[in-house]
Amino acid sequence: FCHAYILSGLADQVLVADGGSDDDTVAIAEGLSGVKVAEYSGQVFGVSGSNWRNPHGEHINFLIDWASAEGADWIIFDDCDGVPNRLLQKRGREYLEESNCGYALAVRIYFWGSDQWFPELSKDRAGSWMAGLWAWRANKDLRADEANPWKHGFNRLFPLGVSDKDVLGILPPAALIHRPWPTEEKAQEKLEFYKGTGQHPGMQHPKIFGGRSEPIVEWMQG
Repeated sequence: FCHAYILSGLADQVLVADGGSDDDTVAIAEGLSGVKVAEYSGQVFGVSGSNWRNPHGEHINFLIDWASAEGADWIIFDDCDGVPNRLLQKRGREYLEESNCGYALAVRIYFWGSDQWFPELSKDRAGSWMAGLWAWRANKDLRADEANPWKHGFNRLFPLGVSDKDVLGILPPAALIHRPWPTEEKAQEKLEFYKGTGQHPGMQHPKIFGGRSEPIVEWMQG
């Protein structure tokens, strides 16, 4: 993730707000040039009383405030298990800098394992690409919704009157690559976590809600 954004020149700086990882995340991030790490201590516990995660909205707003304090002109929001694909790494900065828009949307390609993807998670029923918020100008003062700690609520941005003229739509072959289920074991682990916390008590296996998977194609490489 950090290499994809920094080494490609897409981002000047990556900010990592570690919310309590118990692996080598902090050590790895602190050893990378162009990356800053801060601790984020907010927690919300699930119905089991033992499983917890960081409250989405507060966590994201913590990062937004931090990025603004660092003097960011554009703020890019992405998950650590995702990367921009090669074309977006190469041309993403150009797209943003040459645009007069305040917001940028990009399509997210959801991988299953290392060589399959779920088209139904990236396209609507008519087969058109569905893009989500990826970046915005810092002066837009965008905030995540903190009302529900399990959701960040960015999707509420556009019904509030943002003009289409202020939105840059980035479509494939430039896209974001998301790898939430690298293995069957990881998929089962996430499934049990979401059920255990009560965040998604009716959560299904990705092969059920994701529909039929297909082999990835060349432009989807990260």
